[in-house]
Amino acid sequence: MKNLCLILTGLLMNAWVYGQKLHVVFVIEKEDINFGLLNLRNEELMMQIMETVKWGLNYPMQTTYLSGAKFTATAVKKAIVNLKTNSKDIVVVYFAGFGIAQPDDKSLFANWKLRDTPKMGLSVGEVERWLIAKQRAKKLRLGLILAECSEQSIKQKQKIRASIGLRIDLRRPVIRKLFLENCGIIKMGSSLPYESSWITSDGPSLFTSSFHRAFETMLTPADSSALQRTSFQQLQSLTSMFMGQYFYDMGISQTPVLEIKSCKGAAANVIIGPIPDSLVSQTTVLNGLLNGLSQNRDSVQRAQIRRKIMSYFAPTATVSLSSYYLNTAIPEVKTYPLKQYLDDIHLAKRNPKYEMMVLDKEYLFIEKMEVNASNPRAKWPLVEQVAIVEFWGEINRPR
Repeated sequence: MKNLCLILTGLLMNAWVYGQKLHVVFVIEKEDINFGLLNLRNEELMMQIMETVKWGLNYPMQTTYLSGAKFTATAVKKAIVNLKTNSKDIVVVYFAGFGIAQPDDKSLFANWKLRDTPKMGLSVGEVERWLIAKQRAKKLRLGLILAECSEQSIKQKQKIRASIGLRIDLRRPVIRKLFLENCGIIKMGSSLPYESSWITSDGPSLFTSSFHRAFETMLTPADSSALQRTSFQQLQSLTSMFMGQYFYDMGISQTPVLEIKSCKGAAANVIIGPIPDSLVSQTTVLNGLLNGLSQNRDSVQRAQIRRKIMSYFAPTATVSLSSYYLNTAIPEVKTYPLKQYLDDIHLAKRNPKYEMMVLDKEYLFIEKMEVNASNPRAKWPLVEQVAIVEFWGEINRPR
């Protein structure tokens, strides 16, 4: 009888070790003075999602945390390569930190700024290759990379909450369709390369909080017919919809990007991340970039955002600026060379009417643009002159 118990125990242990498992790797910046505490909230929201996935799949979950001294590209590679996985396992890698745009601007995903890669960052493509190596070795079914490259804080406090109402419980079928009927490598990033990635004024990042809401919405469909639409494309679309509700009429956009490389063949691959080519989208892009530059405090990111902005303007471009200050109804109107305006865009100001009052920029928007479309070599019409309206409020963060 004793031997039989040992055999059964061994079989159970083998089932645990070699059965399918959910692996979650958190790569989170927790030491930055501006976003360290907010990333704890991001981690909390993502862990709620992973716990739900674990329950829905009935998989054991193994969690790896990389922060502090382990917030490095070396540690990320070691953690992924050394995961004990098999052909049915799922690996989720969640990054929350600063993003660094790639020099060639061809990738939809920013590099990850880590302790040992502060200038160039770790490319998402490299993380993907580590997961693909596991897949080719038949040690992985699905790899999911979620990149939250937060940069700027958005001060818009109002939110629109989705009204869920009464729903039937289809949580397990939705989770299993999403994670078990997909295979390959799926990457989702917080914004398109030319957009800023925002953090809500009252807590977590816009992407992670919207992703959390989108996931909850998918778990509570009105009826079973919604299962047919369950996909990562739907998750991306819902996330984008919730993100858009924060901007209202600010003329800013942030669109999560999605890239699916399916093991089912090229026909199942998906890329969601269009590049703007119209003047309307150019205005939206510049609105986001200018607001991003005005809020960003990281020197590396500021330099990259500035280079992106300059690529849209003629060398002699000027800015006609109207500034509305707290308790001052009449705007201050001035004209600057673009380069001077970009140099000063992030600085706090004193109210011209009340000198003792130091103000912080709430947000800005482009009122109109004059462009020159005569250069056939330009990717888009270069802006000669831009009219910008700024709104200023009480200062609420360290400078």
